[in-house]
This record gives sequence, structure tokens and C-alpha cells, in this order.
Amino acid sequence: MRHELLWFKEVSLMVPPQSKEMKNAQGLTPLELFTNNHKALALEGEAMIKGTIGQSMVAATLISTIGFSVVFTIPGGYNQNDGFPIFLENKAFMIFVILDAISFLLSSYSILTFLTIMVSSYGQNDFVESLPQKLLIGQTTLLLSIFTAMIAFSASFFVLYHNSLSIIIVLLATIPAMLLSKQQYHIAEKVYRVIYKPWHHFHPKRHMLHYQNPMF
Repeated sequence: MRHELLWFKEVSLMVPPQSKEMKNAQGLTPLELFTNNHKALALEGEAMIKGTIGQSMVAATLISTIGFSVVFTIPGGYNQNDGFPIFLENKAFMIFVILDAISFLLSSYSILTFLTIMVSSYGQNDFVESLPQKLLIGQTTLLLSIFTAMIAFSASFFVLYHNSLSIIIVLLATIPAMLLSKQQYHIAEKVYRVIYKPWHHFHPKRHMLHYQNPMF
């Protein structure tokens, strides 16, 4: 849908201004004709975006929930005397806390981005910039939150356990996270190509088209 809109806008810049408002035999302007011929494609694009968001929202919500709950269940607990975390001076613990906070913020931002897409009007012009860019931002922040959550989980294990078994457990635990990251990466890559790849079809130098009898 975005590709079609870009072509329409590119052609509209090449034709005489008066041709843009001329009507065909059915009494339709070029824009009205384009809209009528692309209604099915617009609905298909809306359904695809909503389906992608539905899958991503589950992952983002899960990561955000875990990141928030970890604040109250930190590794080792709190010191009963002063109320500070027991492993406060541990470097691995500080890495865990920082990455967990980053993961929570990224996943939360991803959820907010997906919500703004869900309540969008899905207008025709939204497919040009607004929807693809928001979807790319949401997928990118979600992907980064998965990575930071995975590293934070690994750091928490090294805080509590200092043996070879902890390394094996960390490696096994990263497998599901890597599979989820791979899935989200493919989605983000597709959205990126949708946004930026079509531009190689268009050239900065446009030549005005002139017709004796404009037909569309």
C-alpha cells in the first residue's frame, strides 16, 4: 500500500496541476479513483499491521511485567538493618539493575507505540509515513528490550551462583529469548525494507508530463 501511494505521489508531481482535478467518465478525480481501487489493499494492510501488533504486544507486555516485578524481588533480597539490597556493592548486581530498568522502559515504550498504532484511523496517507515508522520504532524497542532482559537475567544468575552450572543454565535460558529475538528481528527488517527500499525507484529529477487528452 505504501509503495502504491509513493508511486501515486511521484506521478502527481510530474503531471500538470490542472490534471490532478480533472474527472474521468465516472466523474472521479485521480485521487478518488486511486482510493476506490485500493480499498481492498488498505484493508489488507490494516489487518496485517493489527496482526503484527497483536503478537508483539504479548511479548512486550510479558517483558514489561517481569521487569516491573523484579524491582520488588531482587536477587538476594534486602538488608534487614538498613533496607538496602544485599548485593548493592556487587558489580554484576548493578549491571542487572541497570539493564532490567532499561528493558522495562524499552518494553513500556514499545507497548505505548503499539497502542498508538491500534487507535490510529488507518487513513490512506497514514500508510506513507506514520504507520510504518511507528511500527518500526515499536519493533526496534521491543527487540532491544528482549536483549537487555536476557543480559539482565544472565547477570542475576552470576550474582547468586558462581559456578559452571550457572553458565549452563544461562545458556539454556537464552535459547527461547534468541528465538523470540529472531522472530522480532525478521518483522523489524521487513518493516524497514517497506519504509526505505521503495525510494530507489524514485529519482530527484522529475520531468513534467504533458498529455493532449489526460486519461486515468
